[in-house]
Amino acid sequence: MSSDTDNNSVMSIKTPDLASCGEGENTPTRLFRVMTGIPIDYAIEQSSVLMNCVHRLTFVGVMEKDDTLVWAAHLLSGLSRALVDDVGHGIAYRARDQAQVEKSDAPTLGSMKV
Repeated sequence: MSSDTDNNSVMSIKTPDLASCGEGENTPTRLFRVMTGIPIDYAIEQSSVLMNCVHRLTFVGVMEKDDTLVWAAHLLSGLSRALVDDVGHGIAYRARDQAQVEKSDAPTLGSMKV
């Protein structure tokens, strides 16, 4: 596999640091952000782990009527959502960048031989 193909592969996409979660008290500022540069396969894997925790916490929290577990699940689901959102932004940026490269590589009328 060539390095050009490696650079264009989906797995080379990183998170762009746009998504956040955790509403602050009386402020629009979020408490947590996804860091830039996380490989998307790792981000999706961690989101899946978080959602498994959410699933278990909500089940146990509801069965035991423990609001603390339900709130913990709510916060973890926000972290998971932020990871997935940032992966989506990273994929969209890659698609946009590739479209711009393809557009700039397209022959123009002045460059075509008649």
